[in-house]
Amino acid sequence: MKYAIEKANGDSGESRVTSSARRSKNLSEVLHGVWHQIESLVGPEDACYRLLELGFTPGAEVKVAQAAPLGEPLVVVLRGTRLALRKDEAAWIIVE
Repeated sequence: MKYAIEKANGDSGESRVTSSARRSKNLSEVLHGVWHQIESLVGPEDACYRLLELGFTPGAEVKVAQAAPLGEPLVVVLRGTRLALRKDEAAWIIVE
């Protein structure tokens, strides 16, 4: 799937990784146990590149498996691997 990394308006150091699909919710807002397709990444440029390196690419399937008792971190399943993300990191992942 084709995607692009674009600089967001301003000098905030944020980037946007987008695909051709329309935006929906971020990963920190979705129901647990439901598979979602990653649409784009929005957030600090370094963090977006790190998420891409971990496999959070547009088109990949991801689900929130569980959350810690206080709501953080979230345990997500991506490509058969369980990863822990802070809520602010999960909020940078836009899913359909």
